[in-house]
Amino acid sequence: MNQFPYINPYVNEVFAHEKQRWDYILLRPVIIFSYFFQRTITFPLKFVLHRIPFGFEAYAIDWWMTWGLKYLATHEAAELMMRHVQIEPLLYRHILGPYEASPADTSRRLNGIDGDFSVESIDVALQNRLTVGHDLLSYEVVDRFDREKFLANLATIRASRPENHEQLSKAVLDENRKYSYQLLGPTNIVLLIVTTITLFGDLGPRSQRSTRSARTRSCCGA
Repeated sequence: MNQFPYINPYVNEVFAHEKQRWDYILLRPVIIFSYFFQRTITFPLKFVLHRIPFGFEAYAIDWWMTWGLKYLATHEAAELMMRHVQIEPLLYRHILGPYEASPADTSRRLNGIDGDFSVESIDVALQNRLTVGHDLLSYEVVDRFDREKFLANLATIRASRPENHEQLSKAVLDENRKYSYQLLGPTNIVLLIVTTITLFGDLGPRSQRSTRSARTRSCCGA
């Protein structure tokens, strides 16, 4: 079993178990091949027809994402996705440290580093545009990061711990347990999310950033 040194035992175990699943062995190569084939068709069309947002893109992406989370994802895939969605902003708050991070803003749901990332239901994820909001976090942390202040506070940052993601609600997983057919593991769920972003996203600067961000995460196994 492959063990990735910078991933905790839980995630290593999920990935190792997934490699024995039928969808990883049979479906993953088909999705990967079809994804690159789709790109050769959709990007030239978008360059002509979809260079600016029409307004429905974020909703369409999150509708398909939440539908897959509810009905297709295995429980391990759904939990891994929620852990990723919630841990990333907490790590960014920790990196920003005492010089920049602000208390959690409960009025901002699933958007912004200081937003509230509790996910109580599928409807919460859909209504608050989870996918695009999450992808934009990596650009927000770059905008807010100050190298000199970070180095000046490095000892304090090292001595502290990030907030515990278990304190955030993951009640959305109850819907997965209740309704999902448990068909797709983590890798295929991520690949389908990336494919959905590629198909529905426009070629404006914001959506290009989201597409690149999601593609980078998929390549890194996030």
